[in-house]
Amino acid sequence: MIDSPTQTVVVIDDEDEIRALMELALARPGRTVVGFADGNAALAYLSAGRPVDVVVSDVRMAGLDGYSLVQRLQERTATAGTPVIFVSANDAVDDRLAPVGSDVEYVRKPFDIADLRARVDASIARRAAPVLGFHELLARAIARASEAGDSVSVILVATVPEQRSPGVASTIAGIVRGCLRRSDTAAMLPPYACAALLAGCPADRARDIASSVAAGLEAGRTSLRCDAHVGLAFARDCSALDAGRMLEFAATAVGAAASAPQRFAMRETSV
Repeated sequence: MIDSPTQTVVVIDDEDEIRALMELALARPGRTVVGFADGNAALAYLSAGRPVDVVVSDVRMAGLDGYSLVQRLQERTATAGTPVIFVSANDAVDDRLAPVGSDVEYVRKPFDIADLRARVDASIARRAAPVLGFHELLARAIARASEAGDSVSVILVATVPEQRSPGVASTIAGIVRGCLRRSDTAAMLPPYACAALLAGCPADRARDIASSVAAGLEAGRTSLRCDAHVGLAFARDCSALDAGRMLEFAATAVGAAASAPQRFAMRETSV
């Protein structure tokens, strides 16, 4: 007896041979792979309320391109958090990932089948994994850093609560993730938008990452719906932070968001 599929992967590419190759490579028992030759047809499928675990998409396509597809997905609460893996020969893709504002990865054409399969499997595993609270994430990072004798830095980006929305949160999270190293951790954090943990990161490097996030938010703020006020708080070393101090730190970011004269403010603090 064959079990019903428990995973769904959407593949979008206007080149029939490449799309067929990806569909074949990503198929496996318990997974449905649905292919589309253009972004508009894929968007109609994605907007119909069907659960989708990950989208693998070309970037340059007639009609709705990859960037526009991601932006349209952000506009819908049900699809705002859908992971996307861009597969493209376009060298400029890396420079545009952060402003896209989503959980987006990039694989360059010609791609390695095993790498693409591993990326898709990892993305589905992350999506299926239980969501840890920020305090638990922080506690784990601190424990690992303590064993290694390293520090832990935190970047926390918040929106003013009454102005937050799934579109704003996913945009902020995408910008933050685009600035991090693969070893860093970023998590969505209600009622705040996103928190990033930088374990084992020298203070100067951590400050550079925080500045990159700030620059990304400044550059991408016109795409933040609801004209959201955004605050970023950066703490250089949180190795001695307890739950109460963490809440105070979070309040710093919210306060920065509420008082931002031009919708954005960054504060650096020692804790």
